[in-house]
Formats: sequence, structure tokens, C-alpha cells
Amino acid sequence: GALHDLYQGWRDTEPRIVDCWSVIGCRGAWHTAHQHYPRLWSGVFYVSAERCVSATDPTDRGGKVEFLNPISVPMAFFTPPSISYNPRDGLLLLFPGALLHMVHPNPTDEERVIMSFNIDVVQKSRAVPST
Repeated sequence: GALHDLYQGWRDTEPRIVDCWSVIGCRGAWHTAHQHYPRLWSGVFYVSAERCVSATDPTDRGGKVEFLNPISVPMAFFTPPSISYNPRDGLLLLFPGALLHMVHPNPTDEERVIMSFNIDVVQKSRAVPST
């Protein structure tokens, strides 16, 4: 087919977690805007975080992760400049590694516990036959 040349060899690759870390953030903990390039994909798993957002004001960004729109002047294209997500215990977010994102300060006395990781697509490992 038309995409044969583009995808030739993909059967010999696999996704692999290449970096992994955890963060425990108390009141005021935050992460400035950053990205994980050259990693292809990044992810975050919320172990314990849903109590780290405002329970009374859904528009309060405190404790939320925010993904910034990569389009320059996004309002000119009728798209929002960013999108925020409420952390929920057990939630897994997977996103492109080059996507700029940040975490707003934790406004509570609850610990925000997450596990994050980066994924690359690598050549499959070949088992070496034992002799």
C-alpha cells in the first residue's frame, strides 16, 4: 500500500519505558512549564492526587496539570491556549513528549504522589540462543 515504505520495519520495534521517576509534592509544590523532547511519549500516573485540587472552585487551577497549546497565537485559530486536567487517583495520562506542560502549585496540605515516565520506540530485543 501507499504507506508500506513508511512503516516498513515497524514490526521490529516496540515501545519501551526509558525513564521513570516519582514525585511527592506537599503544599506549594509545582513544576514549571517543560517538555520531555527528544522522548516520543511521556506519561503520568496519579497515585494520590485528587485531594490536591480545590473542592469548591472548579475554575481554580491549583494542583492541576496544564498542557499548553503548541500553536503560536492559538486564539487566531479558534483553539484554547491550554487545557487543564484534574488529577484523579488511578488516572494515567499519556501525551507527546514534546508537548509543553506544567503543574500548578498544590494549594492543600495533602501530598500529591505521582509516577512519571518517558517512552521511546526502539528495536526489539532479540533473544540470544543459549549454547
